[in-house]
Amino acid sequence: MLFPRLPLRTLLRILMTLRFRLLLFVVLLLFGASLVIAQPQKPIPTLTSDDVIGAKSATPAVPPPAKEDQKDPSEKAANKDAVAVAPVKSEEWPKKKAEKEWNERLKKAQEKLSELERRADQTELQVTQLRNQLFSAAARAPEMNEQLNARISELSGLRNRLRAEAQIAQQGVDALQSEGQRNSYNVAGVVLTDEKGGANVQAYQSEYNKLQNELSDAQARVEVLQIRLNSIQSEVLKKGNGDNFTLNRIRQEREQTTADLNNTRNRIEELKSKLQSHRQKATAAGVSLGLR
Repeated sequence: MLFPRLPLRTLLRILMTLRFRLLLFVVLLLFGASLVIAQPQKPIPTLTSDDVIGAKSATPAVPPPAKEDQKDPSEKAANKDAVAVAPVKSEEWPKKKAEKEWNERLKKAQEKLSELERRADQTELQVTQLRNQLFSAAARAPEMNEQLNARISELSGLRNRLRAEAQIAQQGVDALQSEGQRNSYNVAGVVLTDEKGGANVQAYQSEYNKLQNELSDAQARVEVLQIRLNSIQSEVLKKGNGDNFTLNRIRQEREQTTADLNNTRNRIEELKSKLQSHRQKATAAGVSLGLR
């Protein structure tokens, strides 16, 4: 016999062992297969000629960076100017705007002051004329004297009110000028050219009329001050033996009036010089001024 005869119990034990091992092998095999199946399969990428052509056409051409030396000099200068000017503009603009508004307020205040002084001077001249008429030797009815006195009183009150308003207006002008000094504002000059750089005829004529009006006002002011000074001199002679308080008041008025008179005369000479210079500029620019 090739194989020895084994007991039945032994054979059963061997068969049970083989069966258990075979079952374990099958379970492990099935478990491994399930893991392989459960893992997602990644497709292998393939590259075709169409993909290559599409990629070339979709890729934008990037020019090489330009060298600093190859740039246009005008472009480089413009860039430098933009960098240098932009910050200055942003910083200076609020000040320029405020300066423009300040000039407008100053101009209106000065115009108001000039108008009040002009009306006050004209009223004072009328008072002086009426007084001369009242004290003249011309024959007139008694009621005429009453009318003259009433008119003198009325105009004197108007003159005093105008002088008071002018004094307040002068304080406003002084305050605006102090504001300009604190903020380093510049008084706007007269622009005599148009947008194209040519002569602005209207601006030339407007400036000429302005100077002429200022000259007329100054000349009227001299007349008023001279009359006032003569009146003060007469009062000094009348009250030569008066009390010291009254004499000191009269002397102070005389000194102030004399100073105002000299300043106004200097102002007249200054205005005449400006008018002459303005006429020369107008002639050089080919502008004919409507002389007054």
